[in-house]
Amino acid sequence: MKLADVLPTHEVPVAPQVWLRTLHAFSFVAALASVFLGGALLHARGYHVELGGLALAALAAVLLSGALDLYDDADDLRRGLDRLGHTLDAAALARSEAAEHNLRRSAVACVVLAAFSLAPVFIPLALTRPALVMALFLVLFAGFTYVARPRRYKYVGLGDLPEAVAWGPGLTVLGMLAAAPIVTVRELLYSLLCAIPLAMMVGTVLLARDIRDREHDAVEGVSTLALRRGVEGAVRVMLLLVAGTAVSLGGLAALGLLPRASLISLAAVVLIIPVTQAVRRAYAERDVSKDQVVFRAEVMHALFAVLFIASLVWAQAATLEAGGKLQI
Repeated sequence: MKLADVLPTHEVPVAPQVWLRTLHAFSFVAALASVFLGGALLHARGYHVELGGLALAALAAVLLSGALDLYDDADDLRRGLDRLGHTLDAAALARSEAAEHNLRRSAVACVVLAAFSLAPVFIPLALTRPALVMALFLVLFAGFTYVARPRRYKYVGLGDLPEAVAWGPGLTVLGMLAAAPIVTVRELLYSLLCAIPLAMMVGTVLLARDIRDREHDAVEGVSTLALRRGVEGAVRVMLLLVAGTAVSLGGLAALGLLPRASLISLAAVVLIIPVTQAVRRAYAERDVSKDQVVFRAEVMHALFAVLFIASLVWAQAATLEAGGKLQI
């Protein structure tokens, strides 16, 4: 829900209220899933997972997600538009300037709090592995280029790509480094490979969001695949992403990089059927809300992430109980 949908006529919310009114549930789920995947991969590789560091990384990921969503909402208000792409009237526009200020202030506060959360782990790490920390910072910053200067990729049709990379492999690496700062570069490269299926699933949800927001984006000047290729074209790309998720996960399991138990997460892939059905029914003007398209895609992503992470933890536990070591 965007701020402009709930902004009362008699007040401008103060900073602590702004975030609570502009929650984007999927952003938080995607961030937590990627971070916890990093911890699960470490566990599967036999590393000792520092739960405190993993919790701090999860908190930082949620704060960064909140900052991006708040900044995006502020950008909408700056352009004088509400969530549906409608131009704000004079009274709402007068209130929107103060609301935009609160949104940007809250976004900055989220980034600062995220930095403080990561400081205990990443300040020592920056002294010993500066290049690695800088590379991770650049990847996470790429997620903000969706709407932030200098490029604002959402206006040139590339917004979903940096966001999927940052909120997929980027946060997975963040989770691994926070949970085990001694992890090797080889293990980090391994985590990037294993995060590909989850990144594709994130891309599927982002595309579902673009399909829902076609009318709003057309007015706002945002360029997306859903606008360029139309609804049917976007659905075909969505099916390709889901197929890519299945192929990449199956390939990683076949190569021995993931345990075969991880294939259970493919059970979530079948949920793409109700997603595509919701798209076609919504745009055929039948009794289906466009929000159902995004909701069903988010459920698919969440189920995939839970099964994926749980399968890694279960496979390691089962192997240790048998007196062996999981070889992946």
